[in-house]
Amino acid sequence: MKKKYSAILFSCLALSACGGGGSSDTSSTTANLLQNTSLETTPNGYISGRVTNYDSGAGLQNIQVSAGEHTTITDADGRYSLSGTPPADRLLVNFEGAGFAEHADVIYLDTLPENNIFNVSMLPVDLTVRFDSSLQQTLSDDNSSARVSLPAGGLVKADGSTPDGEVTLNLTVIDPSRDINLMPGEMVDANAGATTEPALIESFGAITVTFEDSEGNALNLKEGAISTIRIPLSDKSGNPPLTIPLYYYNKTTGFWVSEGSAVLVNGAYYEGEVSHFSTWNADDLFEQILISGCVEDVKGNRLSNINVIANGVDYSGSANTVTDTQGNFSVAAKANASVTVFGFQLGVQTSSLNTTTSTTDEQLGQCLVSSGGGITVKMSWATPATRTYGTFATPNDDDEYLSSDLIGPKFKESGVYWDLMVSLVGSLLEFPFMDIFLSDPFHETVSSGEELLVIVQFPMPGTYRYIVKNELSEYFPGIPGEYSAGFIPRARRISDSRVELNINGNITVFLPPPGEGGENVDWSTYPPGTEAPNIAWEVFEFVVANDGSFTVVPLNNWLPQTEWNGQAPPAS
Repeated sequence: MKKKYSAILFSCLALSACGGGGSSDTSSTTANLLQNTSLETTPNGYISGRVTNYDSGAGLQNIQVSAGEHTTITDADGRYSLSGTPPADRLLVNFEGAGFAEHADVIYLDTLPENNIFNVSMLPVDLTVRFDSSLQQTLSDDNSSARVSLPAGGLVKADGSTPDGEVTLNLTVIDPSRDINLMPGEMVDANAGATTEPALIESFGAITVTFEDSEGNALNLKEGAISTIRIPLSDKSGNPPLTIPLYYYNKTTGFWVSEGSAVLVNGAYYEGEVSHFSTWNADDLFEQILISGCVEDVKGNRLSNINVIANGVDYSGSANTVTDTQGNFSVAAKANASVTVFGFQLGVQTSSLNTTTSTTDEQLGQCLVSSGGGITVKMSWATPATRTYGTFATPNDDDEYLSSDLIGPKFKESGVYWDLMVSLVGSLLEFPFMDIFLSDPFHETVSSGEELLVIVQFPMPGTYRYIVKNELSEYFPGIPGEYSAGFIPRARRISDSRVELNINGNITVFLPPPGEGGENVDWSTYPPGTEAPNIAWEVFEFVVANDGSFTVVPLNNWLPQTEWNGQAPPAS
């Protein structure tokens, strides 16, 4: 379905001027600034947003959203708005709905409601089982190593009485290496005591477990009962702890509480004992430092009250803060780690900066840049740990990545040249007023990653096509013939990815279509066969009119791919 967006405000920035050179052509195309527009459902509360299914991107209806005494229900498209006086500047917002794991987030509110746009993705329940709780039970997820073992008669209602009828288990696996935002609350240890900075934790996997009886009564373990749980390993570090503390999520505070421990079994899951059920997390404390920086708009004006986040690249952890009146911030992060720092304004992400920390605090060399709304496109991917590699590849190959690009109209004028691709020439502050930011520019982790395209403005009318490419499957002509097999095998697949288009806080999720191919290739033989995987996914395109308005046209196609037989593919 096509969707048209209007240009709200036009700037008079001639393309020739943007490139730093003059032009005698006074009819040069002008650039149209993408300004923030309102949400499709205008916010009338102190916080608003949309709740979606993480796996499909579809809006979720009838999700209960609550903060303190304020409660609302999402509409048919998943939109919500909480009204009244905010209970606190640090707002704990809970999301609950049938068929989905409970979720919660801590939000630091701005004084302007229009800045408090908060979109949430919820995970579908992975395993639902009905059983007789009077008998000992071992309940396993067939699609993961997650498991819950229960003693006979171990579950009771809140008043201590026995359940009514059969009991239903809902179990959801949370993979923080896939997306740290899937974890509820703040990644902070509530037991660590009062310090000047929060005691941050990193996750190595989590599960959410809930029980209810046939009457819908919530159940938990009775006093003195013990359950053994298994949490599938989720690791970015490459060196997960053999023994790790267990943490449960405190729904009242939004923090995590340490209780018990678990051991790593067969490098696949953590196993430990618990005395009650909640979201259980295999976490570890880490040494932290502060990263300081600033946030500004595209004109260089400093921005206050901007949420700033530091996400781990080689660890599954996150911390956040807000900018002060001068637009400055200091945010905590893990020492001796790879970190991505970014902000949010009007529900749209700023540019991001990557740094490798040491054991001392550091200052970023430039400000984060906010487009003041507008457009971002985030491509993220995570590869299953069980994916096998072929003879001609190893898990440590440097090109073990997916990549994305926006291909636009060619432009050449005095002082300005653009060769279509944003990745070749990108800038937010000058032509072409868009850039791509990598979460892991030095390729330090191979399990997951993301790329963020930020569009401040379209520099000219025309069609801009967004694609995702499997660079690791390209032909390498320099490889000797005895090793050259056309497309070099790797574990990465485009089907591991997802794309989130954010226009002024409205997010649309795109997932790769079926038919990527390559599932039956025997990578351990030479030549490996004739069935090539598709290596490029056309996701959507922006069609930009002369007046600056634009239409988003979904494509969701594979680019034509010729089958290969050990020869180079035809030149494009």
